[in-house]
Amino acid sequence: MVNILKHEVNAHQRQYYIDKVNEPLLKAAELFGQGKSWLSMLLALIEIVRDVRKYPEPTVDNVLHPNSKRFLITLDKYLTYEEFGRIAVVVRVLVKGIVVKLEHSPNYRDRISWWVEELSEEWKPRSYNHPVHGWKEPKPYGTLRG
Repeated sequence: MVNILKHEVNAHQRQYYIDKVNEPLLKAAELFGQGKSWLSMLLALIEIVRDVRKYPEPTVDNVLHPNSKRFLITLDKYLTYEEFGRIAVVVRVLVKGIVVKLEHSPNYRDRISWWVEELSEEWKPRSYNHPVHGWKEPKPYGTLRG
């Protein structure tokens, strides 16, 4: 039986995620946003990654919201093209954080959806045949619009 991610975060281990993940994550994000020094930003970024990694790993089987599933399916596709391991690590952490918030929090889900809706209207697509380096997508790809 699969543990549903939002039940794990919102019910089974709710207080743990409030106290040990969400609160430290917010504090680290605030410190990063203040950007007082490169060292404080680096330490805050490390804390953010550490906190996001405490969330359960989202999978297509343990998430319910269609946008969460779409993010994960798109991540899998993306990772078949990405050759730069460092970029893949960053993208995985970002997508995990987004999917967890999409999945368990209507407040975050609605705000994330707002951004997607707003950006998709006038988003400038990538240039034709880009990215150039470390990308395994079959050519031609991208778009001629620009």
